[in-house]
Amino acid sequence: MSLADNIRKARKAKGWSQRVLAERIDSDTSYINRIETGKLNPSIAALTRIADVLERTLDQLAKNGDDNVEVHIRDKNLAERMRLVDSLDEEDRATLIHMINTMLTKQRMKELIVGEKSIG
Repeated sequence: MSLADNIRKARKAKGWSQRVLAERIDSDTSYINRIETGKLNPSIAALTRIADVLERTLDQLAKNGDDNVEVHIRDKNLAERMRLVDSLDEEDRATLIHMINTMLTKQRMKELIVGEKSIG
């Protein structure tokens, strides 16, 4: 799914109209409509406000695929480390996943910014 689709899906999951989302981020309905139709990529600041009110992470809004995809890791060292993650206690595993998610979100935001610049 695209950013626009993810925002629309998250908004609808809350049972909100575009007007309600616009009010929650102190904007107008046409702004939300342009985002959800893919005619406008929001700034990082606006995207952060949208994510906050929709109770989603930036990563959740930016992702564009199925979370249940089988992954094949060609790097043997990385593959072994990923297998060892299961041996970590729950708190350490959660910390590691949080760190990975943070790095991936940063990368996706960079990609969004580059895409935004190429559109404009």
